[in-house]
Amino acid sequence: MRGEGHSARMHPLVSGKKQHAAIANAFTVANCDRHWMHRPGITPPLASGRLLPLSPELLRLQGYGAAAAERSQRRINAQEIIDQMKNEPDMTMDDISVVSMSRSEG
Repeated sequence: MRGEGHSARMHPLVSGKKQHAAIANAFTVANCDRHWMHRPGITPPLASGRLLPLSPELLRLQGYGAAAAERSQRRINAQEIIDQMKNEPDMTMDDISVVSMSRSEG
């Protein structure tokens, strides 16, 4: 699945491992109403137990992390809009909620 504004060219598919498929299948089964459909004649991998979120690991496999997020065009565009709003003569900081965070390495 891809979010709005995310093309396959910008965000290629990630080749996960069998464990990733098992976790994704387990989450799918957990959210089913009655029956989970899969290809007949095969037994898909299915994880059990306490499962951690899948996306952070898949993002790491793709090389995506905090540094990539900081360089993202979407973040740059948002910062430009915020900077423009902060400089408007009729705009006060009471009109804008801005959170700025930084991560210290170490």
